[in-house]
Amino acid sequence: MKKFLTVALALLLTTGAFAQKRIEKNNVLDAKLAKAITAATQNKAGFESAVNVIKAYENFAKSVQAKQYHDFGYIFQAMDEVRVTFMAVQEKSPEAASQVAKYINRPVAIANGSYFLTLENYLRMETVNLTQGEQVKFDAFHTALENALNYADVITVNQALPKEYAESVVAFRKFVSGTKELKPNWILQSMMNPMDEFNAQLQKNPQLGPAMAKEFVKPIKAAWGTVEPVDFINEYAITLQGPVQDELFDFRDNLNRLAR
Repeated sequence: MKKFLTVALALLLTTGAFAQKRIEKNNVLDAKLAKAITAATQNKAGFESAVNVIKAYENFAKSVQAKQYHDFGYIFQAMDEVRVTFMAVQEKSPEAASQVAKYINRPVAIANGSYFLTLENYLRMETVNLTQGEQVKFDAFHTALENALNYADVITVNQALPKEYAESVVAFRKFVSGTKELKPNWILQSMMNPMDEFNAQLQKNPQLGPAMAKEFVKPIKAAWGTVEPVDFINEYAITLQGPVQDELFDFRDNLNRLAR
C-alpha cells in the first residue's frame, strides 16, 4: 500500500494520469481506483484526502475479513478511519468525494468470504447497535456517503455522448437535485436546454438517439422526492400552453421511442 500511494502521488502530481490497471503484483493501477483518485485531482486540495480515504477503506476491508456480520463493535471501530478521512475529503472536494464514495461502497467480504457488506447498507441498518454518541457520528457518515453516491449519479454520464449534450444533462440534474421543494415550472424550464441539445444532436447524429435518451430518462433524487423525467413531462407539461408544451411532448415521445 505504501508503495502504491507513493507511485500514485508521483504520477498524479507530474502527469495527472495513471496507467489504467492495478498496482499489486505487476505494479500497475486498477482502473476504478485510477478514476476515483484522478477525479480528486480536479481539486488539488482534495487529492491527498482522497488517497487517505482509499487507503483507509483498503485497510478496513482487510481487517474485517474474518469477522461476522454481528461483530458490530469491531466493524464500526475498523470503519472509523474511513469515516474520518471521507468526511475530510467531502469538505475539500464534493466531486472527488462522489467518485471516492463509489469506490468505498464496493462489497467487502466478511466471514471468510461467505458474506459481503457495503458501507452504505451497513451504516443504514446497524448504527442502532452503537452508543448514542457513536451513533450520531456514524449516522452523519451515512448521510454524507449517501449524498455523495447520489451526487455521483448526477455528474456521471456516458462518456461517448457529445460534450455539449452531456454537460446540459449534468446541469439539469444538478439543478433538480438541488431543489428543496417541488416547483414544476422551474424544473420544466431547466429541461429546455438538454431538450434543445438532444434535438440538435439527433438531427446531426441519429445513431446517438438511443444512448442520449437512455441517459436522460434516469431518475434524479431531490430533497422532496425523485424526478422521473418522462413521467414529470406527462404530469406537469399539460399545465403549459403553446409551442413549449408541444416541444416537451415531442421530446417525451422521442425519449419513450428511443430509450426502450
